[in-house]
Formats: sequence, structure tokens, C-alpha cells
Amino acid sequence: MLKNKIRKNSWILLLLLIGFVHFNSQHALSQEKKTELNLISEASGGIQKWDITDYILFVAKGNALSPEFSESRAFLINKNNGDARFEATSNRGEKTVVLFNFKNNNLKTVFVDKKELEELDSFEKNSFPLIIKQFSEDSKRLFLPFLIANSRQDAKVMEDKIIDLEKLSPVQADGIQDLSGNSFNVTVFCSSETGEIRLANLDSQEFAIKNYKDIGGGVYLPTEFIDKKNPERSSEFSTVASFTHMEKEKFEGL
Repeated sequence: MLKNKIRKNSWILLLLLIGFVHFNSQHALSQEKKTELNLISEASGGIQKWDITDYILFVAKGNALSPEFSESRAFLINKNNGDARFEATSNRGEKTVVLFNFKNNNLKTVFVDKKELEELDSFEKNSFPLIIKQFSEDSKRLFLPFLIANSRQDAKVMEDKIIDLEKLSPVQADGIQDLSGNSFNVTVFCSSETGEIRLANLDSQEFAIKNYKDIGGGVYLPTEFIDKKNPERSSEFSTVASFTHMEKEKFEGL
């Protein structure tokens, strides 16, 4: 009788111990994920600063998706409501301004050499989809640290690796969303000390990431993405700036 009681108590203690170890293991993994995501966020200034950043201007070159606008391009956006302004010079030398909303893909108006297009059907069918896609590609790269940091439930932290003599922490995030609400998968390798992203596998493309820059308001973003396998897919953001206020006319006309 006593032996059975001791045996029963031993099983109870063993089960409690297993449960305790499992809880601590899960808690440690949760804390590790939180720490890595916080590092990525803090390397760019922190989520709070990002959340109060309303207007962003960036100028990009490389990874051009439209044969019509193969040189540098500029986007000015209202991060909150989705209003956007695209400016570029076409391969025909025409200065083009496109006003749209990236949250609902609504084309508002187009100006070519300061003249408003009266008929938008052709532009909306042929040129506009590539501008939308270009914005999605550019913004995914530029805003990557915060898109990952906001995906707390979807991110998976893996074992550290030594790459180019630096200890990097791999973070895999599947099904996270860009500013337009499009889902994508990404794996990044960030510095285990600073949280800055060094490498990224984004949409099955591998990039080396360099040159974090202060865009204003204490927000830092990576501005150079190097695709060693296909240099044409590399891109660089020569200008990135944030603003607390912006003239309403920038999203309504010239």
C-alpha cells in the first residue's frame, strides 16, 4: 500500500516536472522571439517612432519593373490613409506624376509634362499595375524591419549562425503583410548585437543589406539591397525622409 502511494506520488512529481520544463522551454522560446524582434525594431528606432511617422518620401533606383520608367523614381506617401504620389521621367523623356492610393489601388489622376490626362483607361490598364507593383516591391524592402517587427505571431527565431565572421540571428516570418496588405514570406539574418538586418531571403531572392540611414524622427531604415546573383534586381534608396506634416495638394494635384 505504502509502495503504491510512493509510486503514485513519484509519477505525479515526474509529470509536474515535465510540465514545468515544457513551460519554461516555451517561455524561453517566446522570450527569445520577443528579444530578436525587439532588436530588429530597436535597430530602426523602435515601433513607437514608426507608428507616429505619417509621411515618407523615398527615391529609388534599380529593380525597375516597368520598361516605361527604368530610371530613378520617387514615391511620397501618407502611411496612414494610403495616399501616394509617384514621380518619374519616362524613357520618352516625359515627366510623369501619378496620384493614387496604395491601400485600395485607386488611380486618382495622371499628369504628363504638367498636363492632366483626360483619358485614364489606357494608362490604368497598361502602366498603373506596374507602378503599384513597383511600390509594393520598393516598400517591402525599405520598410522590412518594421514589417517583420509587427509580425510577432508569425515570426520564428532559429539558431544563430556565423556568416562572414559575424554572429547572425535568423528570423523567419511567413505571411506577413506589406503596407498595401499583400502577404509575403521572408527570412532575415540580423546582427545578434545590434539587430540590423545583414541578409534577407525575400520572395525567393537573396540580398545583402547595407547602409541604415536616419530618415528623421529617430527612424532608421536600410537603403541598399544587393542581389549578387542578379545585379539588375539590386536597388538603392538615395533619398529617404519622413515628415510630420505635408501639403494636401501633394496628393491632389501638381
